[in-house]
Amino acid sequence: MKRSDFQPYGEEVFSVERTTALGYTAADSIRKKFTGYERDSESGLDFAQARYYNSSHGRFTSVDPLTASATIRNPQTFNRYSYGLNSPYKFTDPLGLLSEYATGACGSNCPNSESRWLQSGMAGYTDNYAAFLCGSFECPQEKAPVVAATSPQTGVHEAGHALAEPPPDPPVVTGYEIITSGTNNVPDTPHKEVDNAETLGFVDTTYGGYLLMNVAVSFAPGTQPSDYYPVRTVFILNSEEKRSGDKENPQSGNIRIDGQTKYVFDEPGLTVSPTSPKAVLENTTFAAVFVQGEINKSTGILDSNLLYYGIKIKYGKNGAINRAASGAWKISRDQFIKYSGIKNPEKSLK
Repeated sequence: MKRSDFQPYGEEVFSVERTTALGYTAADSIRKKFTGYERDSESGLDFAQARYYNSSHGRFTSVDPLTASATIRNPQTFNRYSYGLNSPYKFTDPLGLLSEYATGACGSNCPNSESRWLQSGMAGYTDNYAAFLCGSFECPQEKAPVVAATSPQTGVHEAGHALAEPPPDPPVVTGYEIITSGTNNVPDTPHKEVDNAETLGFVDTTYGGYLLMNVAVSFAPGTQPSDYYPVRTVFILNSEEKRSGDKENPQSGNIRIDGQTKYVFDEPGLTVSPTSPKAVLENTTFAAVFVQGEINKSTGILDSNLLYYGIKIKYGKNGAINRAASGAWKISRDQFIKYSGIKNPEKSLK
């Protein structure tokens, strides 16, 4: 559509050599500019999803809203306005939240990615720590961990590289289904938000509105669903709140097993205080993305098959649920990461 060249921090480059015959134009209606950001022609700012970026200054116009992106492992992250850790040749920031390695000079496992650092918790990356902080454009190759071993031929204690890990076990969970209508498959659940949850679906109460739902988890034949317990992480878009662990994992009363299927009950939605009228919910929306999985009780290993889903509940007149504009649906892992900013959903469940 258009050809553009940019300086390191995003100012567009114009010169006599950049002619229209080569695809360059001085003025056009194409908004996508530096790293795909959409530029506002009036203000000159680039829309970076979570905030705006000023290419002429080489910095964002507001602080990074993702507090988890600041880490003592990299002092550059304490500058909450900087772009790409002040290394724009190496990093981009596609959502205005977290710098990501962009050039690929180190291959698919480049250790110099801030998102990799956050995901790994530094495990296996200590050899590259100094290089990461110094901001060198030369990326050291990631090293295999060195272990002590005894040679079976000589009995000599020597250093060697660890063997590759065996491939992961095949998933025991064969599928997930989101159920939002019909009979509740967990009838004995202690419901804290509603009085009667025999039937699934949208429910309006005096103090709020909720979606009563089941997640049906199917297990492979020969496995015992009772050997696994469900774990869940939610990111609430309204408040940018993340909940996981004991704050979000389903309780035993919200679970029922029927053969090779495990049913998990949930009732997301918004509640007002007893002293507030429900009408304060009018024209508000509950929006959240979830990831759910199963962990082996004996080994503590998370099954590789995970469910990603989103929920939106729109509140209309007097705070009643606008059912036509509300719903629940499956999403992809990439969509969950995009909406939540959680770069490693699997780790959030452990």
